[in-house]
Parts: sequence; C-alpha cells; structure tokens
Amino acid sequence: MVNNQIKVSIHHNGKSFNKGLKLIEAFKKINHIDFKLEIRLDMAEKDLGYFNYILDENILYINPIRCINNKHHELSGHITDCSIFATICHEFSHYLDLRYDLMTEYYQKKITLKKLIMTKYAKTNIVEELADIVSIYLINPYYLKLIDLERYKWLKTKFKSPVPCGPNTFLKYYTHWPEQKKQLFCKTYNTTVKE
Repeated sequence: MVNNQIKVSIHHNGKSFNKGLKLIEAFKKINHIDFKLEIRLDMAEKDLGYFNYILDENILYINPIRCINNKHHELSGHITDCSIFATICHEFSHYLDLRYDLMTEYYQKKITLKKLIMTKYAKTNIVEELADIVSIYLINPYYLKLIDLERYKWLKTKFKSPVPCGPNTFLKYYTHWPEQKKQLFCKTYNTTVKE
C-alpha cells in the first residue's frame, strides 16, 4: 500500500515533468523549429540534472530524487527553483547553448557587461551563469528584463521565449514566492514590485 504523501509526491513530480515537456514544445512551436530531445530520469545522477556537451547526444538527464519534490517548496518563475520543471529548463538551456553556440557570443559580449550571478551555482563557471540567464528567460522573461535589459534584448535576438514577457506573467509567479524570496529579489536587484 502506498501512503498518501508518496501519492501526492509522485503526482506532483509527474505534473512538474510534464510542465517541462510542454515548455520545450512551446519553445519549438513559437520559434518554428524542430529537434528531437529526450529527457531521461536518472536516479544515479549526482546533480539535479545533466546535459552532456561532449557527446552532443540530445538527452537531458534529470534526477527526480535530488529535485525538490514538494510543491510548497517550488518557486516557479524564480531562479532558485529546484523543481523537476526548473531543472529541465536549466538543462534545456545548456542544450540551447550548444545548439545556437550562445557561449561564444555571450563570452564576447560579457567583456562589456558586468557579471550577472543569479545563483551560487552560477559562480562555478560562465557556462552555469549563462544557463541560469537563459533558463529564467524561458520561464519568466520579465524577471530578466527587470534586472538586466541588455541580456534580455540579446536573448530576444536569438529566440522567442515561450512565455509572455509582461508584468502580469511576472506577478503571477511573484505573488506565490515566499516573502523572504520577494525581499531578496527586491534587495538584490534594487527594485520594488507592487502586487
């Protein structure tokens, strides 16, 4: 017999996974491109997820055990979201980097830009910095537009976000963030948000 807590977790994980698939399909549709991309669940993966740049195998590996599975901890639309959905988006950002050779241009542009380190993980290297930026552009583009208009405009020249870029979409996410995350966002990016 499966207890209710496990049932809820499995159901929520499935919804989060499907949400990631839908975002990728929406990306393909709005940008009028087609590609085959597989998402595999890998319980042995030591990180939340992984995309193999070296093999260029068009497979995203996601470890649902390492992802935050409880919907009450999901921070949809926030860069620190560690749900399956957000992990899929982050790994998909690595795939887009490889497919569109974003890093070459980003590295050249970065010379004129200040660093935009959105998470502790992004401090590890420029590849993760770019993945965070692309990921938030895919999930919540107005977030990126608010904090760094130049990077937002650059990504907009590369491809369209599958999510509308506007204050209403941003607020839809923002209103569900915990107060601590709202305050951190406003303090970090020296902005105010009216709900």
